[in-house]
Amino acid sequence: MPIQNSRISPESPRLRLLARGCCPCVFAIATVLAASVALPVAAAPLAVARPLAGVSGQPPEPTLALSGLIATALRSHPEIQSASASARAQVFRANGARSVYFPQVALQGGVTETNAVTPTQVGITPFTEGNAGLSATWDVYAFGKNESTVDQARIQAKLGRIAYDQARLDVAYAVRQAYVDWVEMRSLVTEQLVQVQNSRQLYDEALAFYRHGTRAWIDVTSAQAALASASASYVVDVANERIARRQLADAVGIPAVPPGTPAFPSVPALASRAEPALFRQAERSPALASAREQLQLARQEEQTADRTGLPDVAVSGSYGARSRGAQVAPSWSGGLTLSVPIFSGFGVVNSRDAAHQQTLAAQENLATARLQTHLIVSRAYLTLVGAKQQLPASEAAERAAKVNLDQAEGRYREGVGSIIEVSDAEAQYAAAQATTIRALAAYHLAIADLLHATGHLGVSS
Repeated sequence: MPIQNSRISPESPRLRLLARGCCPCVFAIATVLAASVALPVAAAPLAVARPLAGVSGQPPEPTLALSGLIATALRSHPEIQSASASARAQVFRANGARSVYFPQVALQGGVTETNAVTPTQVGITPFTEGNAGLSATWDVYAFGKNESTVDQARIQAKLGRIAYDQARLDVAYAVRQAYVDWVEMRSLVTEQLVQVQNSRQLYDEALAFYRHGTRAWIDVTSAQAALASASASYVVDVANERIARRQLADAVGIPAVPPGTPAFPSVPALASRAEPALFRQAERSPALASAREQLQLARQEEQTADRTGLPDVAVSGSYGARSRGAQVAPSWSGGLTLSVPIFSGFGVVNSRDAAHQQTLAAQENLATARLQTHLIVSRAYLTLVGAKQQLPASEAAERAAKVNLDQAEGRYREGVGSIIEVSDAEAQYAAAQATTIRALAAYHLAIADLLHATGHLGVSS
């Protein structure tokens, strides 16, 4: 529904009337606003933002889409860069854990100057001993302990990836919230500017009627008070719009928001799904995926604890050369080792019990995470339904307020209505417009909550 603004025009000759009886500060504010900003006759529909008009003679700014800001944040936000580096580190750790499947080879060597012929016999003349060679050790079979270690590292790598996905989801959510807040503040500034222009027009009309002797001076002072109030509200709204823009830049992770006019984003298909479908979507969210992997990690740790008491089989060997003085001779060794734990002070039993209890705790944590996720999804869904239902009522109230304003203006121009009636009607219409803007912002914020609850970025990634 477009907002009708038939009362004023930036080129209207009425705006050039002198306000001799106006308070100087109010007159200065209103004059600057009226002269510096060109206001369109019909604003954009309620489904999109009503942007501030550009300065007269300058082309309007292009639309600054939410999708582009989210894409920028997903590429360069510090939180995402940190999560990405942590995820890659977990992948390298998982690859490193596979080293238990390969032999461990080392190069050894050394030179010693001594006079000890044997550990218990000391000679008179010192001599030099040396050795050099390669040694290798290979755990041939560990009865599943190595596999458990590798599986734990692999699950940790998955958790790192899930944390990265959660960081992307949180950043996209923060950007969407900040963007909607900015659209709301920007739209309120536009509507408040309309109110200032209308109050200025009403003041000019009251002053003209007074000079012609058809209205009392109280009409001028009433219009002057309305203009002062509208101008003060406009200054506050402009400050809030600048704060919202700064918060959006912080959410994106950039120094400043690029030039452009914001608009309420398109409604994603997810917003029209039924609650059971949203629950199914939430099963793929990072929160539940993390809880499931934590359960798998606890089970792997329990398996590792169960296998602690099993034996290890390893082979080892070395080959090299030893020297004593000028004599050099090859040396080698090889062997097979079987290690069987017998008694560890009940440490193995306690480790098994602790790992089992940790698995039970992880199972309950998964159930709790699912309950919390469903609760968040339900709350977001019901909030979205309520916000959507409020939109038609807000728009109807705005239309009724506009009709009331038109009637009050007509009565005033015919000399049968008071300026207080017009001022009240203008205030009611401005309040109705602000309510519609806030209702639309609340609707889009509810969509943001629903997207975040179901683990959806809201844009193609």
